[in-house]
Amino acid sequence: MSEQRKGSTQTVPPSEATSAHASLRQRTSVEKNTLQPTLEKSPERQSEFTTISGHPIRRLYTKADFPIGP
Repeated sequence: MSEQRKGSTQTVPPSEATSAHASLRQRTSVEKNTLQPTLEKSPERQSEFTTISGHPIRRLYTKADFPIGP
């Protein structure tokens, strides 16, 4: 059987894995150095925020969360 089966586990290409790891490091750094001190001074008004459609809004977004433009 030389064909791969549907639903088989795929590995993440190294460039994407490195990018995801860098994104996680960036998010952790921003949370530690910027977000936490700000929340200590002024806590959030609500525990969770959502869009008008009910989709959750994360507390923190970085450049890695948005697709690269054309």
